[in-house]
Amino acid sequence: MNIQVAPLERKQLLGTAGGHSVVLYQPVERGGDGGGFRPTELWLIGLSGCAAGTLKGLAREKGYALESVSIEAEEETDAEGAIFRVTFRAALHGALTPSERAQLLREVKGRCKVVRTVHPSISVAFRDALEAGSLAGVSGDTVQPELRAGCSSESGACCI
Repeated sequence: MNIQVAPLERKQLLGTAGGHSVVLYQPVERGGDGGGFRPTELWLIGLSGCAAGTLKGLAREKGYALESVSIEAEEETDAEGAIFRVTFRAALHGALTPSERAQLLREVKGRCKVVRTVHPSISVAFRDALEAGSLAGVSGDTVQPELRAGCSSESGACCI
């Protein structure tokens, strides 16, 4: 994989990989203009996307009736701004038993190759969002149609 990052204007960077590009920026409170993703947001999106794909793969392996996965990720930082905890709230949609749900959430952390790269000083936890009420009723159907175009796990384009 070849990743390139080059400066743009107003504290922006252009990140490129595999013929695709994304604008990264500093938040407004750090002098940025809000013109793209913060690097931490992209990191959390990457972690969440890998975890969602891993959950779907685990369910398929086990023969569980998982229809879709929605994940909400939140990082917590210390006084210096260092991330010390990431919590994922995963909404597992489908006819899953409580035992199946719990097993998937226990196994995802050790099976997702991107989540496994998180430094041990950062606590990583997966929670069942439907039990906690977060993301209740959210599914891939709520994603804007123009964002879903061309997305499929089979093509590798994205995994919504």
